[in-house]
Amino acid sequence: MTEWLDTLFPNDVSVGHAQFDFWYRRYGFMKNIDLDRVCMLLNSDGSAVDLVRLKPQHKCILFTSCAESPRYDDVRELGLRYPDMPIVWLADLDPYDYPLPSNVTHIKYRHYYIRMEMLHDCFDVSQVLRVKDKKIKYKFSSLSYFMRQARASVTAALCNYARDQSIMSWHLLDNSPTTIQKDLIQSFRDSPVFSDIDWSVLEQELTVDEYNWGRNTVKNNMMDVFNPAFESSLCNFNNETDSMGWLDNGQERYNRPGPFITEKTWKTLFTGCVLLNSGQPRTIEYLKNNYHLPLDYSIDQSHDSVQQDFDRFRSVIDMIKQLAQVPLQELIDANIDTCAQVQDILLDPAFLEAPRAYNRTQDELIATLLS
Repeated sequence: MTEWLDTLFPNDVSVGHAQFDFWYRRYGFMKNIDLDRVCMLLNSDGSAVDLVRLKPQHKCILFTSCAESPRYDDVRELGLRYPDMPIVWLADLDPYDYPLPSNVTHIKYRHYYIRMEMLHDCFDVSQVLRVKDKKIKYKFSSLSYFMRQARASVTAALCNYARDQSIMSWHLLDNSPTTIQKDLIQSFRDSPVFSDIDWSVLEQELTVDEYNWGRNTVKNNMMDVFNPAFESSLCNFNNETDSMGWLDNGQERYNRPGPFITEKTWKTLFTGCVLLNSGQPRTIEYLKNNYHLPLDYSIDQSHDSVQQDFDRFRSVIDMIKQLAQVPLQELIDANIDTCAQVQDILLDPAFLEAPRAYNRTQDELIATLLS
């Protein structure tokens, strides 16, 4: 059994790091390469250019990202800083049209499942309330500890159009060192796209659980399965840390690589809720195509494929307005079998085998690139 850290994934790991073995056990290709020839930065959680330590014997760089919002700007900066050095980037996402330097090769590698691996290692999953045993009182749930643009729009829309049908939290907390989160929320508030929303509801704190910063470890967050939001609602907004799908800064325009998936999405699914995606676009599509989850709900979530953020969250709000008019029992009857099927898949430890097998198919290619 793995000795899991509270942070789950060891950050900024290189050969010789105390936690190198964590990744060595999961990266099969490492057994077939000369580790002394590869400069490694595994699960970067800081400035990659500052953290990378190139030595004369290094012939290439291995950069991986999984636990934090994907560090694709870091990997691009690395590629530009060392244009003659081949760089292999392992990430569980699609880069879309992101402008990677020519010396950077993206390889899709399953990382997101590791949170489910921890759940099966550290928690008795038989304790998870099965969806068909739930007493569902609410149509929607939404949990927001730190403020984010997406969480603000979901919370405001639920308060405006489905208050009595929702269980939600909004803690009025901002952990950003700058005003970026408040500025992003203000950009929605100022836009005529959302002129129907009364944003003043966000001035009131909403709490439905006993969550606090002292409980904020990856283990605690992953195993927060008895939260009343999950146990009493049919649909849960995943409210991922990163929800942005599009960048246009006046110099560049591209679809941001993604999606970014954490315990926020997994908990929605293994507790038996309908996943309403308020994270990055194509999250549902990615889980269906890459993790083979049958997320075939009766609910129209065409917003999942909309990259532009204002348009996507306009669609999310319209979805809330539409679902608010549908009787709860009708939605339960239409979706509970799908929820139960997905829950059964995830709570079976056999689920872990498919992503592990996929990674084994990538190992030979990666070993070749790094040799």
